[in-house]
Amino acid sequence: MSDLRTNNLSGEGGRNAIRGSVFFDGTGDKLSVPNSADVRLGSNDFTIEAWVKFGDVSGYWETIIGMYDDSADRRTFTLARYKNTGQSNDGDLYLYVSTDGASDSGSAHGGNLTINHWHHVAGVRDGNTLRVYQNGVQVATGSYSGTVYNNTTDPLFIGDVESDDNKNMNGFISNVRICNGHCLYPDGTTFTPPTTELTSHYIAGDNKTVLLCCQDSDDVTQEATGKTITAYGNLTDAAYVRMQPTGIPPYGVDAGNTFGGAISMNSSAWMYFPTGRTEERGRGRAVFLGGGNPATTVISFIKIQSGGSAQNFGSLITSRNNLRGGSSSTRGLSTHDASSSPASNTITFITIATEGDATDFGDMSGSSSSGATGSNETRAVFWLGTVPSTGNTIDFATIATTGNTSDFGDMTVGVRHIDSMNSSTRCVIPGGWRASPDSNTNVIQYITFATTGNAQDFGDVDYTNGIRGAGGFSSPTRGVFAGGADTPSNNAVNIIHFVTLASTGNSTDFGDISAAKRIEGGGTSSHIRGLIAGSNSPAQINTIEFVTIATTGNSQDFGDLMSSRSQDGYVGALSDCHGGLS
Repeated sequence: MSDLRTNNLSGEGGRNAIRGSVFFDGTGDKLSVPNSADVRLGSNDFTIEAWVKFGDVSGYWETIIGMYDDSADRRTFTLARYKNTGQSNDGDLYLYVSTDGASDSGSAHGGNLTINHWHHVAGVRDGNTLRVYQNGVQVATGSYSGTVYNNTTDPLFIGDVESDDNKNMNGFISNVRICNGHCLYPDGTTFTPPTTELTSHYIAGDNKTVLLCCQDSDDVTQEATGKTITAYGNLTDAAYVRMQPTGIPPYGVDAGNTFGGAISMNSSAWMYFPTGRTEERGRGRAVFLGGGNPATTVISFIKIQSGGSAQNFGSLITSRNNLRGGSSSTRGLSTHDASSSPASNTITFITIATEGDATDFGDMSGSSSSGATGSNETRAVFWLGTVPSTGNTIDFATIATTGNTSDFGDMTVGVRHIDSMNSSTRCVIPGGWRASPDSNTNVIQYITFATTGNAQDFGDVDYTNGIRGAGGFSSPTRGVFAGGADTPSNNAVNIIHFVTLASTGNSTDFGDISAAKRIEGGGTSSHIRGLIAGSNSPAQINTIEFVTIATTGNSQDFGDLMSSRSQDGYVGALSDCHGGLS
């Protein structure tokens, strides 16, 4: 398997945490499942189904799943696409079963499995009838009253059969399910193919599912009912074990890049999702704004789910550094710049999915520098960090509607040099610098997005003398902040901390970044992965690092910003998929 495919999806999942597809390149790629009584069909009714998308059909057969060895008279069953160019059965879905292992004793075939489109396929035994379904419609039947050959040695294969290289799958297979003991689609009735992941099937309290695979995000050799899967082909290279999209596309869709309508996919096999969790919606873009000394107008972006260096997005209205970013899934706001004195009260915005220059949004109630911008899907909250002295003002705006901000409330402690961590309901601010007394604080404060009012105490930073300039990011449940400067020496630190956003309390050690850095707002994330961008201490650098938010540990290299001179050091950061977005 030359690759597992993903589009705008961040991070890793656990077993069955993210459901997706496996790509078979047509040359030696297959998954093997050891023989067991569970996959010996015998005289039982059964259901075998999957989602498939065929690519360049070059072989005689395109095997989806089967126990089928021509060379040794050990045929059992197979579900496959037949290639017979120019003939009426070209593209048919075939279900074969054998009674004696030497011949095909029963079959049903029909339909038209076109290439470059997703199809739901199912082959069932319903009493003495074999049925095959394409996209929920019965396309053929066949009679069969025997017992499926009791093959006790050969493994079950997905994407190929045991000893015939002319039966390799070229394309994608997703959500394979074998239900041994029950026909899920009897009597030839039409049904709606599932558009979410397949799960175990129960009837009268009895679990009839014995195999569910091609659903695991970080290892396709995982299988939901406890079978051991071995991968053959390029999948044995760990570099190709990648994250996969959640959910299943509807059949016959090849609609291109669609974000707001029905679930769809494009010809490169990327899947897009309008509903569900953020990672499922075709998002995963982080945007970096301004930064550097001298300040710059540069806006750049990266894809959070894949490492790499930033690319040009557009330009700010004027050169700025020390920005903070807040965003919905479609629009990003930036403010709090300190490129000149006095600092600006201007808010600008971008459309995250479309590269281009920033546009004026409105104004905050006062000039600000080194504050924080928190956000969920609808509302941005601006912790002003007012200069020249530190104030305690909090403003808010509706992200979808341009205009000036309104008063939200006041901070518990007036601070600047801060960044935010967000769930869909809360914005949490760790530490910061206060003007009087001139020192860092270890206070963590929070507000509730939906309710205007003063900030409340959350807990304390687990850094004795407080911290300022840490970069914050979050999943829906966990807030993480990294780097910053200590008190009283103002030295940069390399510590990463985290909190549980839904419950107040002190922060906890998470791990370390690669070197001591004052991040100053250069943190952003998806639900899964947090990014730490740039630094202004001990010198301007252009590195981007990442952590997996759910798993404590040290950061890892991600890539580079566009320029260490112009694009880091007090860089602003936002994303279309952070923890405040559902």
